[in-house]
Amino acid sequence: MSNSLAIATVTAALRNLLMQVNNVSPDTIITAKPPNRARSHSDRGNQLNLFLYQISPNAAWGSQDSTGALSLANQAPKSPDLALNLYYFITAYGRDDDDLASHQLLGQIVELLHHHPEFKPGEMQLALPGNNLYQQVEQIRIIPQLLTSEELSKLWSIFQVPYSISVAYQVSVVLITGQPIGAGIQPDAEAQAEASSMEMVASSGPKLMSIQTSAPQGSPKPGDLLTLRGQGLAGDRITVRYQSLQAANCHQTVKATPGNGQTITVQWPLQPHDASRWVAGFYCLTVEISRVAVPQQWSNSLAIALAPQILDLSLVASEAASLALKVTCSLTVLPEQAAVLLVYPAAADRLVAEVLCLQAQPRSQPTNELTFPLEGMPRPGGVAMLRLDGVDSAGVALEAIATPSLVSSSSTPLPEAGAP
Repeated sequence: MSNSLAIATVTAALRNLLMQVNNVSPDTIITAKPPNRARSHSDRGNQLNLFLYQISPNAAWGSQDSTGALSLANQAPKSPDLALNLYYFITAYGRDDDDLASHQLLGQIVELLHHHPEFKPGEMQLALPGNNLYQQVEQIRIIPQLLTSEELSKLWSIFQVPYSISVAYQVSVVLITGQPIGAGIQPDAEAQAEASSMEMVASSGPKLMSIQTSAPQGSPKPGDLLTLRGQGLAGDRITVRYQSLQAANCHQTVKATPGNGQTITVQWPLQPHDASRWVAGFYCLTVEISRVAVPQQWSNSLAIALAPQILDLSLVASEAASLALKVTCSLTVLPEQAAVLLVYPAAADRLVAEVLCLQAQPRSQPTNELTFPLEGMPRPGGVAMLRLDGVDSAGVALEAIATPSLVSSSSTPLPEAGAP
């Protein structure tokens, strides 16, 4: 559920998503204005304009919550949660008002939103300060809409500007939490004081301030223990949700061990929900608190990187080079993620040998096996380290190059000298 910033949060998140077009068409301006103010006579560059043209109740959710619920403290009736559909159209303006350029921009938007049909919690959290839409359990989906010629004509005639090529999308469902609408009666002063105390606990809510891990490389790996510090971290049942910022379906919720109300400890699960491996990259951790006679509460989210591990490293033949290093990783790597293998020379060679920085071959599917073409044979006795989206694994010692497997049985600390 969310607060009154929900609508603005969706607009901001959608605008942030459209900015990815700059990766293909640099210098594209992203605006969120009414059509009659989106494009001035002096604007000549590529531009995308986002406009919220309609808000309507979500009929499916409206039928689920048509009666008032009870609020916490005084048992007063509570208004139903407000479920909304938001309707946007996106207009493309080509450089120098060239139609072909606008069509190219529109094609990039259609492709982008086709491959990004729903928002991730992390995108919502970063979209607008103070919002809590990212805590909504229901997925917020981006759905193409077909507008008839008559509907388009009516929309554009309102603003009295010429029609420009546009596409329409529905974003739903967006839930705004209902509020108490009346005051009940407490049977006596003791009951009123108890309810007031519970209301104060509920209104303050849990708050996360830091995450600590004992991992030597600074980022935890699956199976590591985490210590979460904050306020209001006490309850009858405490769980922690791990949500990948890269993959919406990569998540897991586990039970935490409570401390003194300011700390809890939790183990990073070995496997995510419905998957064999975690996805590399950053995760949002959110604490859920359950208490008797108190609605569930969610903390703010904190981000933490998950460190990869090198499970195997072997020499293989490569199409791009005569030889390549094949790395089997503990995490799933998505096609769009950056993967680099750093090969540090042995201590005796550091004055004459440079650190090898090998780029992984492109991938079309998620995988945990990466191939790094070699331009020359690495010297034995060094240390290899895998870097995924800027997050480093522990170093592993290279054995004799002639053997198929180059990974030693024990991890070796990363050498301090020569680190890039």
